[in-house]
Amino acid sequence: MKNEVLKRLYLVFAGFILLALVIIWKVFNIGILQGEKWRKEGDNRYVKFKDIEAERGNIIASDGSLLATSLPYFEIRMDLNAEGLVDSVFKKGIDSLSLNLSKHIDRSKSAAQWKKELSSARKKRQRYFLIHKDVNYEELMLLKTFPILRRGQHKGGLIVMKHSRRERPFKMMANRTIGLYRSDAPSIGLEQAYDHVLKGETGKQLMENVGHGVWIPVNDLTDIKPKSGKDIVTTLDINIQDLAQQALYDAMTKHQAAFGTVIVMEVKTGAIKALANLGKVGDDYWEDFNYGVATATEPGSTFKLPVLMAMLEDKKYTLEDSVDLNHGAERIFYGLRMKDAKPHRFKNATVQETFEISSNVGIALLADRAYSPNNGGTQFIDRLKQFRVNEPTGIDLEGEAKPYIKNAYDKKQRWGKSTIPWMAHGYECLMTPLQILTFYNAVANNGTMVKPYLVQEIQTIGEPVMKFGPTILRNKIASDSTIAQARRALEGVALRGTARHHQTEMYTFAGKTGTAVIDYATPNRVARKKYQASFVGYFPADNPVYSCIVVINDPSGAEFYGSLVSTPIFRAVADRIYQTDPAFHKILNTGIQPVFAINDLPAHGAGYKDELIKVFDVFGLRIRKESNGQWAMIQAAEESLSLQDRPVEKEHIPDVRGMGLRDAVYVLENQGLKVHVRGLGKVQSQSLPPGTKPTGQTIDLMLN
Repeated sequence: MKNEVLKRLYLVFAGFILLALVIIWKVFNIGILQGEKWRKEGDNRYVKFKDIEAERGNIIASDGSLLATSLPYFEIRMDLNAEGLVDSVFKKGIDSLSLNLSKHIDRSKSAAQWKKELSSARKKRQRYFLIHKDVNYEELMLLKTFPILRRGQHKGGLIVMKHSRRERPFKMMANRTIGLYRSDAPSIGLEQAYDHVLKGETGKQLMENVGHGVWIPVNDLTDIKPKSGKDIVTTLDINIQDLAQQALYDAMTKHQAAFGTVIVMEVKTGAIKALANLGKVGDDYWEDFNYGVATATEPGSTFKLPVLMAMLEDKKYTLEDSVDLNHGAERIFYGLRMKDAKPHRFKNATVQETFEISSNVGIALLADRAYSPNNGGTQFIDRLKQFRVNEPTGIDLEGEAKPYIKNAYDKKQRWGKSTIPWMAHGYECLMTPLQILTFYNAVANNGTMVKPYLVQEIQTIGEPVMKFGPTILRNKIASDSTIAQARRALEGVALRGTARHHQTEMYTFAGKTGTAVIDYATPNRVARKKYQASFVGYFPADNPVYSCIVVINDPSGAEFYGSLVSTPIFRAVADRIYQTDPAFHKILNTGIQPVFAINDLPAHGAGYKDELIKVFDVFGLRIRKESNGQWAMIQAAEESLSLQDRPVEKEHIPDVRGMGLRDAVYVLENQGLKVHVRGLGKVQSQSLPPGTKPTGQTIDLMLN
């Protein structure tokens, strides 16, 4: 008996041990091995808080115009299994609801179709039936008045999901600079660079999982309200941006170029007033890439300015020194051939003339003699680094390409004997248009290099919370003497050199043309040479306000030089800015105002008294009001004006001399007279004398 009992106890005990092991295994398997899976499964069931995106801040132009804003739209769905949506309510309101949806929300469906779909969804107990994916605020307010839906979420099944759509009111204008905000892909432009400011703080809303991954809000209101993003105010001038983009588009279509850019900068501050980019997309042009900031190419002849300044700074030459150009004929530099773009009249020329006509051979010969012997390359590169052409600008946009300036005698960077002559006219180095402009802007700014920037202020509901001003990158890139000579050389380009045909009497400008070969045709390849045309400069030359660069890549046809392709765009932009910007024009009435003589005052005018007084108030003129009647005349006295009565009586023809035509006709026709008018202006004379009795006669008025 004892052994039998023990066997049974052992058997039960073993069963408990086995069960415990199974439980331990299940706990380990579910909690550890499959823990992540079941935790995710738990998260996806029932209810949880989900993020609600905040209203994104606006991007604003310097004049207050909206460049990018978020417009709300609403996705409308219906919970046809809502707790309070009983059959009696549904049956009573379905016909009217269907009719309203067909009439006001989606006319592609008849009322009968709406009723059929809603009734079918009701039978299937659908909790997320789509009414419309995109309605505006006015349509939403109308929807909330419809039968059934006006009962709200729990009693009427109305589900409203708010979303925002990013809109750019000016469409393509500054499209790439403003950028794109994309929740499912990386943003670009200012949208990306200032995302942390614009995006705001997300809110929280309790959501219920109704199956198949569909989440609906538990309450109509968010549990934690999102906090809207701040606005950013850019330096972009909408008028300058518009004219820069239009001038660029006209040139691109004329020359059928690959891509181009125009940048306008404020000389003293570095504020970017316009940044236009166009690339060929199909048969037309679009802002498909920020070429001005993100594309570094061999700059060509615009790089001759830092080379010239390096030689001037090192006292290698003066602008009056002479160089043998041999009329631009071919010259050999360490086995490589070089010649000027066109033959010219200069056998010998000064350094100034060499720069003005943009002689490749001349500038290369000067640089080679100045720096090639005795390890002079180090001195040359050090000067370029002093000018900061080897560093990015640091503009407040992502994606700025780095400039490429070789280290002296670095064989890994393929430094050779021919490097200096070729760098001298803009090859074997890379710079973006913005980096080139920043350097030229420093020359215009008397040697002070400022950082280009696009955002000047951050606002909340129109109130500034942070302001950004000019940032100095280098107080002085070169000596005053070098800067003065550089500006003289640039002015010479506009007066006598490659840009001389684009002079204007309205203002002066200075700058440099550039033409770079970007794709050579080889004997084995029939392809044509490709060029990049550019012009960079500033205006007015004596007191620069704006600097500007124009780069056109691969213009087709016979015209490909910077002087023919890019300089006209610079002129078009500069002309419009000069014509429309009050800063370029003198105010005419700033001096002491003269004392008016009697015959200069607006005497002898007459008309309706209240309107005369209003005119004088608008123009800030003081007048003595000595008239008590409805009609008055202006009387001039010594350095003053007064209003005197002009009697108008029904029994006599009035004196309408000095009145405007409207007042005169009103008064005379009220007397029963027929009025005949000749001339323009105020009434000078009338055919019937004042005081005559009116009997329905015709009166002739002579205006002058």
